[in-house]
Amino acid sequence: MTPISCWTVANTGFIDWGDACVAHPFLTLPVALRSITYGLGLEAGDPFLAELRDLYLAQWLDYGTLDELRDVLSIAERLTMVNRALTWRRALATVPPGEEGEDADAVPGWLQEYLAAERASGAG
Repeated sequence: MTPISCWTVANTGFIDWGDACVAHPFLTLPVALRSITYGLGLEAGDPFLAELRDLYLAQWLDYGTLDELRDVLSIAERLTMVNRALTWRRALATVPPGEEGEDADAVPGWLQEYLAAERASGAG
């Protein structure tokens, strides 16, 4: 969930579950960190983001060391990119061609990020 997913109008709360899916809990972290990055005007490598990441991962220390959890997160980050591309594909499936607006590049954009991450890791 991100701040733009929850809001209140006339004392009625709304939650946008459009991005919700049943998945590994680490798949939500990259999207949340991206939202925080943009929302606070941070750079991608800001130490504050690493601190937030580690605070989130610390809740899972029963399942591995922090280093092991970071390794799992690196896989989850790439899966998140594919998941986001598929989510946007479904979301845009009924939008008439040419009316996608700023979301027109969402599917290829997420897939390009995935390929770049694979290349950077030496896997692709």
